[in-house]
Amino acid sequence: VGCFYYQIKIDAYVMYITSYRTISGLLSTKNYIEVPHNMLVKYSFFNRPLTFNKTLMLKIVNADGKKIVKRFNISFLSKIEERRISKVLEQIIAKNN
Repeated sequence: VGCFYYQIKIDAYVMYITSYRTISGLLSTKNYIEVPHNMLVKYSFFNRPLTFNKTLMLKIVNADGKKIVKRFNISFLSKIEERRISKVLEQIIAKNN
């Protein structure tokens, strides 16, 4: 619960995703990941009940073959922004397979 600030940057080789609470996030650690495209296996968006937050879940495989799930809370994500992010992540997954 809370209001989260998020930043998603996807360039030609690496994804940079950051999410943290707007007020208390200034004092605590940020939820941050920097991952090459070839490590992404799957993604999904989940609606949080009774809030205006969504959760972006990324399934990642590291060099050892170990699967890692990383979740990012996102506030006030519009349907257009969700479609744009989904489109880019779908292209990355299609390129990996």
